[in-house]
Amino acid sequence: MPTIETPKEKWNGKVREITLGATSADGGTRTKTVTVGGETTLPFLHFEGDIPNAPAIAVEIQDQPPADWSPVLLDAWGDATNDVTAWAKAAEEAGADVILLKFSLHDGLNGDYARKTVRQVLETTGLPLIVFGPGQAEIDNDILVKLVYFDTAECKDIQHLFGCYSIMLLCRYHVCKWRLVFTF
Repeated sequence: MPTIETPKEKWNGKVREITLGATSADGGTRTKTVTVGGETTLPFLHFEGDIPNAPAIAVEIQDQPPADWSPVLLDAWGDATNDVTAWAKAAEEAGADVILLKFSLHDGLNGDYARKTVRQVLETTGLPLIVFGPGQAEIDNDILVKLVYFDTAECKDIQHLFGCYSIMLLCRYHVCKWRLVFTF
C-alpha cells in the first residue's frame, strides 16, 4: 500500500508572543499570567512549525446585564450578570484563563465609572484582565485613554504589555474607530 506524504509549508513569519497580566514579582497585581502567541504555523498544523503556548480562554463579562444576549446564555450565568464582580468571580470559577470586560453603551458610562468598575473587577479576581470599550469612538476615547493612566500597580500591567512608546501611540491614535484593548 503506498504511503501518502503530508505536504508541509514553512512559514517565514512568527506571531508576536505577549504575556497578559503581571504578577507581584513583575510589579503587577495579578495572581497569574497568560502567555499567548509565538506560533510559526497556522492553528492545528503543529507538524509545520511551533505552537509554543496553549490556547487561552477569555470569558467576556459586561458592566451591565446584556440586553442582546440569548435567554439560554443568560440562564447559564444566572444572577451573576447583574453584578460585574459576581460575574468576574463566576467566570474565574468556570475556568477562564483571562477575563474580558466589555463596557456597554449607557448614560452613566464615563472615565470615572470605567476606572471604578475596572478596580472592582481587579480586586475580585487575580486573572489577567482585557478591557474593551463599547465601540463608539468618542466614548472609547473618554474611558479607555483614562485607563492608561491608572494610578496603582495595575499601570505596571499595562506597561508590561504595551511599553511607554506604545501607550503614546495608543493615545495619539485613539480617535481611530478600531477598538483599543488594554490588558491588566
